[in-house]
Amino acid sequence: MRVRSPLRIPFLLLALLTLPFLHPARSSAAIVPVTSCGLTVVGRAELTGDLDCSAYPGHALMIDGTLELNGFTLTGSASGSNLYDAVHCTGRCRVKVKGPGTIVGGSVGVSGIRVLVTGEVTIHDAAEWGVLGAIVRVVSSHVHTNGSVLGVGPDGGGGVNGNKTSVVRSTVEDNASYGITAITRATLHLVNAIGNGVVDVRSGEKPTAVKTTCMRSARDDLAETWGICALD
Repeated sequence: MRVRSPLRIPFLLLALLTLPFLHPARSSAAIVPVTSCGLTVVGRAELTGDLDCSAYPGHALMIDGTLELNGFTLTGSASGSNLYDAVHCTGRCRVKVKGPGTIVGGSVGVSGIRVLVTGEVTIHDAAEWGVLGAIVRVVSSHVHTNGSVLGVGPDGGGGVNGNKTSVVRSTVEDNASYGITAITRATLHLVNAIGNGVVDVRSGEKPTAVKTTCMRSARDDLAETWGICALD
């Protein structure tokens, strides 16, 4: 099983940021309906109903583009010892997930290099991380109860994990170890980050937190707080 340290984006993701964008040409064709597990889509895709891929031996959806949930639920693989992502990046790994809708389970709920989750998306019960990427932005969404497989502790998982992480008008709560993490800097605006097992906000640089509720923050080594949360 893959184990992702909470403040270490996989080397491949960071390396890809510097590569030329070599990928299949984007098409202006109609939106691709996601009606079966394991599809690869470059461009726009949409759920047309709930899709349960919990028994599928692979990523539920591989995408370079936009997924519209349309109020439905996509469930990632939770079978066997090898967990797969619910929404996994492919190509240049720019992924946008647009709600309303729900993503459940998998190793990671949504992974990519540049990830945007917006529009009342709920992501929960991913084994390692709810959202994982290099540049991550979560807007008007709810990320909760992720990271249980990695356990509670310094090397555990949780809600939102990025190199640069931005969370706006969202709730990130009850994740196993971490609510929001950033290798460099986290930007939080109108966020509720509460009830996460180790700390609610962890970052390498002091976070910007505006109208944000959190109980505990920490620097990357967990030895000191940032003084931005209620119990710091």
